[in-house]
Amino acid sequence: MKSKYLIIAVFVLISVVIISSCGGTSDEERNIIEGIVLEAGENNFILETEENDLYSVFISEDTQFGEGVSRNIETGNAVSLRHDGKVAESWPMQIRAVEILKNQKIK
Repeated sequence: MKSKYLIIAVFVLISVVIISSCGGTSDEERNIIEGIVLEAGENNFILETEENDLYSVFISEDTQFGEGVSRNIETGNAVSLRHDGKVAESWPMQIRAVEILKNQKIK
């Protein structure tokens, strides 16, 4: 009888250890979006992801640009960015860029 409870306790302990060790994505990784710029304005642009999601991305004075990343965001560019995690549920979804990680002209 005691061995039955011991086996159950060990099984539960192993399950907890396995579940807690599974690493999820961090908030920073979750807040990274990549896509193609469909339309570019002075302080914002429309970004389309591979999943065909549209985002209206706002750039402020606080938005940082990675080392060597151009500040000139143009229609057709491939852009990767980190946003603040807040998404306005509108169409297109609205986000604020914290950092532009990549801004490359596609040939």
